[in-house]
Amino acid sequence: MNNEITESSFAEEIESLARMAIDEYSLEDTDSDYYDAAHEIADSHNWVIYTYRAQQICNLPASIIDAGENWLEGVYETPYYGCETFAAVLTRLAYATLYTHLCEELYAQLKAIEEAA
Repeated sequence: MNNEITESSFAEEIESLARMAIDEYSLEDTDSDYYDAAHEIADSHNWVIYTYRAQQICNLPASIIDAGENWLEGVYETPYYGCETFAAVLTRLAYATLYTHLCEELYAQLKAIEEAA
């Protein structure tokens, strides 16, 4: 079994995490609800906390990573300030990438649920 994170496995994980968040967090269509849930999930996800997995996220194509980098640039004046090691840089970018894609997927799934109701 291949444990590498690919574009496909990344997309599947994001969709799965969004479904889990909607079920477990009883989310409503408010920004703070899904931003908070996305933060909690991304912050503790093994793709973020383990350097080897974070590096795999950072090796995904720019079309995936750019969202995380853009978010970091919007949040921090210097996106990697305070990162004293390469592992810290990897972890911060992996978190931002997972978080931004999860927020987008949560929004899309909540919108679909709203429209189906």
